[in-house]
Amino acid sequence: MAGVRRGKGAATEVIETVRACFIPDPENPARLIHPRLEEERGKQREWREKSAEGGRKSAAKRRENVATKSVVKPAKAAKGGAKGGSTLQSSSSSSSSEDITPLPPRGDRSSSSSTDDLFQIEAESRNRRKTPIPDALRQRIGGMVGRRPHTTWSPKELKALRELGPIDSEDLDLLESYYLADIPEEKDYRRRSLARLLVHWHGEIDHARHHRSLQRAA
Repeated sequence: MAGVRRGKGAATEVIETVRACFIPDPENPARLIHPRLEEERGKQREWREKSAEGGRKSAAKRRENVATKSVVKPAKAAKGGAKGGSTLQSSSSSSSSEDITPLPPRGDRSSSSSTDDLFQIEAESRNRRKTPIPDALRQRIGGMVGRRPHTTWSPKELKALRELGPIDSEDLDLLESYYLADIPEEKDYRRRSLARLLVHWHGEIDHARHHRSLQRAA
């Protein structure tokens, strides 16, 4: 009902299109969730925990390094002084240098760890851009939206496919079965555009799982 109230005045087609982007929460069926947004929340949570852990490890390592090092300054000879005075000053300098206490670190810093993680993510992104895409994979995905096997993909479509990373074979089979299934037009919310399919890939896999569960229950 909340969704209907918020969509008051909107066309039924618009409301149904937006509604298709959400699925019932497995833990609370009365609540709707967006699969892709939930996935992004999980990624952000993992990123924050990973950065914090990296900062703690980096700070602990710096403390260990500081504790194992002592600051020793070389003794300076007195200008124009007697040899005895120089020896006394050298001895005094050596004694005072041994009593120097190392300074504690200035607090936890996770910037070094975070920078390393960013470099790694950028390197993985470059590797994905260089990795060739098998023709068989492009033909299977394109076939889901009626794309002809020999039709050239646009740079935007190729980039979106590479951004997905390795595609699980079971997910691909499930999605292909869902997109080739015979679904009544009034209940068919599948993507018609290849670019939209790739952008909403993970959400469409969730829809495919939901469709499979309904088929099994029927």
